[in-house]
Amino acid sequence: LPEAQRGATPVFVMSLFLVMVATILMVVGNLKTDKMTLLAGIVYINAGLCIAVGIVLYITFVNDEARYANPQPENKNKFKYFYGWSAYLMGISFLASEAAAVLCITVYLKRHSKTEDMVKIIPGLEKQVDLEDSSCKAQSNPTLIW
Repeated sequence: LPEAQRGATPVFVMSLFLVMVATILMVVGNLKTDKMTLLAGIVYINAGLCIAVGIVLYITFVNDEARYANPQPENKNKFKYFYGWSAYLMGISFLASEAAAVLCITVYLKRHSKTEDMVKIIPGLEKQVDLEDSSCKAQSNPTLIW
């Protein structure tokens, strides 16, 4: 199992770095109410992808080592392995990262839900929407998530 840990560790360290950067961007973006919240959501998504790659690498390394430890098919029932609490924490960290990304993007979109704000976000929308006679008026509440 040391090879499995050594092989997957750089990916998890990179995801830890991305989560820390995303947390800083989220805090700054919520304090300044600017685009940093959206950027934090994007970085959280990338961190979740790094965690997913790390999980796949870890499981691949463990399966390879288990196969090499028991190459004979007649000894198949004698050797068993299972994943412990660390594997469950990897899955929970992936879900937490993706949930944080969804919340950051939701907060940003709730905060910038007016048509004028959407024109700034989506390129080419100003050609399709008349800003003077906008029928979709929305209230902006920066603290409301749902």
